[in-house]
Formats: sequence, C-alpha cells, structure tokens
Amino acid sequence: MGQPEILQSPEATTAVRVAKSPIDGVPDELLIAIAVFLRVVSKPKSQWMVATFVSRRWRTVLLSYAPFWKNIDTRNLERTTAYLHRSKMAPLSLTIRSPRCPNAGYHELVSLLSPHVARIQEMRFDSTPEHIQTFFRMLDLKYTMLHSLSLQGIEGQQLVHVSPNAPNLRALEVYGFTTDWSSSIFKDLETLRLDMAFDVRPSLDQLLFILKACPRLEVLLLGEPDFTTARASMDVQLQRLRRLEVTADSQQGVRLMEHLTAPSCQSLRLDFILNDDDRSDENICILPSDWCTRFPVARWVATLHITSDRDEYGNYKHDVLLFDHTGSYNRTVPFSMSLFTMSRAPCPTLLSAITSQLRPYPITSLDLLFTTKYISRTSWQNSLRNLPSLIRLKITAHPCEFNSSLDRLFIALGPDGDALVCPKLKVLYISRLKYASSHPLDILYISLGARMIQGYKLSTLIIESPVWRRRDHPETIVNWPEFGCVVKNYIHSPSCFALRRSPSLNSTAPP
Repeated sequence: MGQPEILQSPEATTAVRVAKSPIDGVPDELLIAIAVFLRVVSKPKSQWMVATFVSRRWRTVLLSYAPFWKNIDTRNLERTTAYLHRSKMAPLSLTIRSPRCPNAGYHELVSLLSPHVARIQEMRFDSTPEHIQTFFRMLDLKYTMLHSLSLQGIEGQQLVHVSPNAPNLRALEVYGFTTDWSSSIFKDLETLRLDMAFDVRPSLDQLLFILKACPRLEVLLLGEPDFTTARASMDVQLQRLRRLEVTADSQQGVRLMEHLTAPSCQSLRLDFILNDDDRSDENICILPSDWCTRFPVARWVATLHITSDRDEYGNYKHDVLLFDHTGSYNRTVPFSMSLFTMSRAPCPTLLSAITSQLRPYPITSLDLLFTTKYISRTSWQNSLRNLPSLIRLKITAHPCEFNSSLDRLFIALGPDGDALVCPKLKVLYISRLKYASSHPLDILYISLGARMIQGYKLSTLIIESPVWRRRDHPETIVNWPEFGCVVKNYIHSPSCFALRRSPSLNSTAPP
C-alpha cells in the first residue's frame, strides 16, 4: 500500500515527467545543433540559454560539449571565467573590448587568459590602440595556435605599433593601426585586410612594401587607400593571390594596379569612386594597357561610381572611367561590371559613352542606378547594343522617374527587326529606390513589358516596387500567357513582382 503513495508524491511525479520528456529521445548531435542555431539567431541580450536548459539532459549535453563554449566575449569577466572552464581544451575564439577600468580590467583579464594562451585560435580586438598595445605587453607570450587576428581601432587615438608573437598567424585584419611589417610573422599570411582609416595613410611604396612582406597571400582586401605619391619605385608579384578586392579613389586604384601582378588571381573586384576633385580630362582614369597580362585569368567585377553635376557656367560635367583597349584580352574569361550614376545630368550621353568604352569586353552583368527623368528608346538601344554578351541586367531608378523610363526600356528590349538587342539576356531585374512611397508602379507598364520581351528566353524577371495601386488585392495572381510565367504581387515592403519560367501557370510558389 505504500508504493502508490510514493508514486503520487510531488518528487516522484516530477521524476516521472522528466523521465518521459520528449527531449530524452533526441540525439545529442541534434540537441547541440538546435542550441547553436538558437544562439546565432537570438539577440545578444536575449536569454537564449533559458530555451536550451528546459531539461536536465539538454543542459548536461551542452555542458559536456566543449566547442560550444569556445566563442568568448571578454566584456564580462565572470562569464569569461565560466566559458574558459567549460571549453576545456577546445580552440578559443576571443573578442576583447575596452574595459571600463583599463588597468584593473586588463590585469584581471590577463590573469584569466594566461593559462589558455596556447589554445587561442582567433582573436578580435575592438578597442583603442593604446589598450591593445597594453594587452600585448602584459601578455607577452607566444600565441602558438593563433590563426586569425583582427585589430579594430577607434578614431582619434594615438597610433601605435602592434606586433604579436604569433608564428602560425595566417589571417590579419588591420583597421586604424600601424604595424611592424618587417616582422617575420607576416611572411606566412594568407589573408590580409587593410582599411586605411583615420591618419593611417601609407604611401604607395609603403603599401607595396607591406605586400612584398606577405609573399604567400591568397586573399587581399584593401579599403580606401590614399597614396601620397603618384608613382612607386618597385613592383610586387603575388604568385598565390587568388582574390583581390580594392575600394579606392579611381586614381589611387589605378596606381596600385600598375605595380601589382597576380598571375593566379581568379577573382578581382574593383570599387572605383570618382571624387569631386577628379573632374578634369587629365584625371579621367585609364587602366594600364597590360592589365590583362597582370591578371590573366581573373574574373573581373568592377564597380564604377560616376557622378556628374554642373560647372560654374551651368554646363554639365561628365566623369567617365575609360579603359585602354590596347593589348590582348582573353575573351573566354567572364567579365561583369556595375555602373552607377547619381547624376541629374543627361544620362543617355553618359550611359552611351560608358558602354561604348566597354564594348570590347565580354560583360555578362550590368547594374545601373540613375535618377534622370528621360531616357529615350534610342538611347537605351544604343547602350545595350554595346553589350552583346549581357546575361543579367539590373536597373534601379528614382520612384518619381521610374515609370517614364520603364516603358522605353521595355520597348528598347523589343525586337529590332529580326534580331534581339540583347540576345543572351536571361535575368532582368528592375527596382526602385526604397526610400519613397509615392508614384506607385502602374500595372500597364508591366503588361507592356510582358508583350515586348516575349521573344527572350528569360529565366527570371523581377520587378520591385514599394507601392502598387491594387493594394486591396494583395494576393492577386496575374497570368501572362505571352511570357509563360506567373507573377504574384507582394504588398509587403517592398512589393515584388517575380516571374520565372515554369511548366504550370497555376504555380504560385515565390521565387
């Protein structure tokens, strides 16, 4: 008679309920994966651990899985202590920020990290240069396992030299710092990101010296260089470089390209900006004639930010980035480019001038951002004929000028006799700037486009608009038999008309 009474006690009831928990049948690997997902998607200050610690078994699984605790933010010393204990011998990924009391905070942090320096694999500093220098001085140890280091400076601080003792360092990100590049630890770098921020503005010779000190580079990312010299006294060849990205003033970027060679580079992205000072003819940017031999197998993605405005006489001034077409070019290499103009100048003249310069290159992708009110059918056709290899076309316009040019674009894309203007076009993406909600998109222009481009074998047509006139029918399905696709209107921000070829006109799956 005593056994039923024991089973009915609160402790026994809780034990039975826990024993029959559905989580008990879930594999450990799945519990860990769910916990990792919750931590990634949750906000930093949310109590994501409450969701994972709903059962004793789930908590036990997480506490015994050391890699789950390897990502440590040292802002909270108590949590840092707990994570260091739970991570056991797993490689650590540290984020170190400036403590409120630098001296006392760093002394406590150093005492915590000193026994674990040998297993620090990634380290990111988000602090002032002085604090980072103090940290390395206090923790003057050998980071035998450090593979990735990120140094993020803060504007207005005194610049310092940072040179950690990390013989296995392979990835380095520097922002707002100077470093001792003569150190031997940089000779094995594979990834380097330099953001020339604040007062850290090396000359072109200094930058080339930095690159020469890293002969094994495979990825190089440069942001906003401001070279103090027009020419350099050396050339650098990076045999292993596979990816290069440069964001620079047009002149600065070209100066670098004239002295850098990467025969194995597979991906090259240029983000050139023509500043207000680059207005005269002598400042028009021309890439060197041997650029195709310096990067023979690279897939180019160039972004040209082009601006135009009026001079003191009221005449429009145009900035055009030109290419020197001399020399050979491997036409089998795909080439894509983005052209941007935020100008009130006559865009047709500017657009035609740019595309005519690009005609010799097999450009497969083109992005246009314009704010002019009038682009005629002839202007569109003349520009698009210069890009016979075009596969993807994206156009973004100001809302109040969207409809006026959209119909002319559709007409221009229509058949010119028996030939198509862009015979290889597969993807057409038309969008409007998102900050205005007036001037809704008229369905008539879309209907016109469906009729004009039915000769193309498009795989995707996307038309984005913040507003559509038929708001009272948010789930309206519009069939376009001429195009052979289905469009669904999404009234959410932004509304999106997306069409894809499908065997059934009744398919309503979003793209």
